[in-house]
Amino acid sequence: MDRVQFVKLCGLVLVAAASVVGCGAALAPEPTLVDAKHAQERWGDANLAQLQQGLAVLQKRCGRCHRTPAPSDQAASAWPTRIDAMQDRAGLPSEERIVLERYLIIVADRDMRSPSDRMGPSQPVIAPPPVRQPPPYVPMR
Repeated sequence: MDRVQFVKLCGLVLVAAASVVGCGAALAPEPTLVDAKHAQERWGDANLAQLQQGLAVLQKRCGRCHRTPAPSDQAASAWPTRIDAMQDRAGLPSEERIVLERYLIIVADRDMRSPSDRMGPSQPVIAPPPVRQPPPYVPMR
């Protein structure tokens, strides 16, 4: 292989690598126990395993034709309409649609929850010691 062919081959490899990186799936967050609690409050029969299944459906179905969307790409209330538009093209059975929709809604809704509610129960915060204030200035007479 001569130098010109080698340079062309390296260029092709770089272009291919850049396209793979550019088309990579968005990292969708794992559902948490707090997410499962909120899902159960909303739907009654929801649980963590169902939300995890929704994440798997997202990664399996939505990434075939385009970048896998992150739940935060849409408002929680917009996901059902978006899924309606894509369900037939993705060949999404109704059972998978339910778990996908629940996952996307609950995880997209995380930002609307209070910080302590997003992370679950937290440890008590230990207050720092009070700052000692110097005595007030009293001018000498």
